Amino acid sequence: MNAITHEILDTFSQIAAIPRCSGNEAAISHWLQQWAGDHGFEYQADSVGNVVIRIPAAAGYEQAPIVVIQGHTDMVGQKTPESKHDFKTDPIRLVHDGDWLKADQTTLGADNGIGVAMGLVLAKDPNLAHPPLELLFTVDEEVGMSGASALGPEFVRGRILLNIDSENIMAIGDNENDLSMIEYAGVGVAMGNAVDKVKEAADFITKSNAESGVAHAIRTYLNK
Repeated sequence: MNAITHEILDTFSQIAAIPRCSGNEAAISHWLQQWAGDHGFEYQADSVGNVVIRIPAAAGYEQAPIVVIQGHTDMVGQKTPESKHDFKTDPIRLVHDGDWLKADQTTLGADNGIGVAMGLVLAKDPNLAHPPLELLFTVDEEVGMSGASALGPEFVRGRILLNIDSENIMAIGDNENDLSMIEYAGVGVAMGNAVDKVKEAADFITKSNAESGVAHAIRTYLNK
């Protein structure tokens, strides 16, 4: 196992120790804020528990567009009939079975805990060349999407979004200088207030900036 994989799994084990089923994400939200503060990163949390962590660009990439890396903090909690696990209070008990990582009589929570862990490890890698990053972690994805629905228009600033709970890159833009990324992305999204050329190139059109268009695009995309 290489060092990066080991670090991702170690970070995931810390996440797995925090009860975080849908509707019970306060502790993981607090942990993420503590993690950001410990590493000297700017962060913000909203009233429902969404967290964004802002990572400065690597040297030479300061003028590059901000990239949003988005995942969700909640997990589905299911267990075997004989398990006495309490998802409100108990950590997930991890089991290493050869090359496999499993949970003891419960769901593992790798959806999307491993994605969250990957984002955190990526952010603090001093050898990685990257643009400014926003790590966006939303709540309640597994049940009602209330986290994405609650995102305010100024909570994230980036227009290129990589959802680490899926395979595609979403790019969101409103002006002609966004055309190349809209056309390149797996899912190109035009803001409701975008110029006509961007709307014509996009896969779909979200709401305007004033109507929390980024949040609407994330919610629509994750529901597909």
